[in-house]
Amino acid sequence: MGSVKRVFQVAKELNISHIEITDYLSDKGIKTTVMSEVNPQLYEKLLEHFSHEKNEMERLRKEKARKGILF
Repeated sequence: MGSVKRVFQVAKELNISHIEITDYLSDKGIKTTVMSEVNPQLYEKLLEHFSHEKNEMERLRKEKARKGILF
């Protein structure tokens, strides 16, 4: 059995605010707090929803670093 993930851990993993997760889930009718457990199905949905944002932030960070080296 894997360890239980909580909202704040998922937020840290995705490098976003836990508020973004709680707001997203609230819009879906799911009441959570920063300490709420995230089941595997919900975890997958969160990764799916927020991974695009995470990938975009990583791309921007790399681009900024590359520009810093080139200029």
